[in-house]
Amino acid sequence: MKKIKRFLALSVIALTMTLPIFNTGSATSLQALEPAPETPKVYDEQTLVLHLFRNDENYAQAVDMWVWTYEPVGGEGVAHPFTHRDSYGVYLELPLVGTNIEGATKIGLINRNGGIWDNGQTADMIYDLSTAVFDENNAKHLYFVDLESTIFESIATALAGRLLGASFREQTEVRVKTNYEINNAVFKEDGVIISSAMGPSLKIPDEYAYETFITLDSAFVPDFKKSYSVEVTFVESGNVVEGNVSSAGLFDTKYFEDTLTYDGRDLGVTYGPTSSTFKVWAPTSDEIELRIYSSGTRAALDAQLGSDEFDAYPMTLGEKGVWSATVNGDLHGKYYTYFVKNYAFPLGIEATDPYAKAAGVNGDRSMIIDLATTNPDGWDQVELPTVKPTELVVYELHVDDLTRDETWTGTEANRGKFLGMIEEGTTYTEGDITVTTGFDHIKELGINALQILPFYDQA
Repeated sequence: MKKIKRFLALSVIALTMTLPIFNTGSATSLQALEPAPETPKVYDEQTLVLHLFRNDENYAQAVDMWVWTYEPVGGEGVAHPFTHRDSYGVYLELPLVGTNIEGATKIGLINRNGGIWDNGQTADMIYDLSTAVFDENNAKHLYFVDLESTIFESIATALAGRLLGASFREQTEVRVKTNYEINNAVFKEDGVIISSAMGPSLKIPDEYAYETFITLDSAFVPDFKKSYSVEVTFVESGNVVEGNVSSAGLFDTKYFEDTLTYDGRDLGVTYGPTSSTFKVWAPTSDEIELRIYSSGTRAALDAQLGSDEFDAYPMTLGEKGVWSATVNGDLHGKYYTYFVKNYAFPLGIEATDPYAKAAGVNGDRSMIIDLATTNPDGWDQVELPTVKPTELVVYELHVDDLTRDETWTGTEANRGKFLGMIEEGTTYTEGDITVTTGFDHIKELGINALQILPFYDQA
């Protein structure tokens, strides 16, 4: 490939030449950086050597790497500048001792274009130091490419042709994104080729990437139970790479809306004294298991009150992507989760019910509750006012904050509680000026809707 060929050529002359710079800008240029030593440097302490390669060779924008301690305790980030140049690009040396990552078991890294925020940057990249194997010189070399959010262990893998992503754009169109040019892209369903795109890929403006579009037959109907993949062939190397196609792009298509929109009002758990029915909309899932717990607390949080024992019930996929299960018995006061398997989590992941009306400790498990037992007297007689959405004047409120200040003059027993929030007749006087506070003040503002900010578990 062009980049590997260039790397091999530069490795011979790296000590006598600097890589070209297209835009010197105000950042440090390569000429101001130290060249790599003729022989590998031996470090006194274990040291990470972080290398960065840029496709555009604009190393004026390769200023630093933002690094912080991720575990065991999160730490403040520090910008570590690139200080040396070599045949790969630029690099910096980061000892494990005497820097902001001393004592870390995992670190976080962000490559920022131009060394500033909001100018193009990678996502958080987490590196587990326990996996690092340091060479005879006490060095561990890690490689980065442009603004890709990937940590590479070698130059060969860093400069190899990669499939950066593949996803449906429409029901019958797939977008393929690669880091180098390709001349062929093949679309497969459960490993069987059903379509392909020939010809060179297109350079994506302002990105170090190329894209290709595969058009499928107009009669093609996606099936979330099947596996979709693409196989691409790179122009210069001839290497063939295969990867999965994401179905996420289908979620905003007319096909998805027409075939999988569920407008029922029964999602979540429908409680009954003799049986309860559970329904969850999950059209992309392959399998869902309902788990019923007697405790809402994980055993790891409280060994006495908590319990991880559960009864499992398979759920059945029905129309519009809705899974359901009915469990006999009075389940009031018990807890539940869904164990879900899909393309993103083929081994399964445990999740709470997005339609749950109550939850256990830390929201780890959803709660089954007979809401009739929680209704205050007269609840059924409450008439809610009707206000058009365009006429809403909303005020956001923390229940505790409204009455927590010492200047609130309401009933002490109601401080920080819902009763305190609606208590009337409170005022505050300073000098000869008296103003209303609390609920009376809110009403004076002229609002007609009060949004109570989280009164569930808060992180």
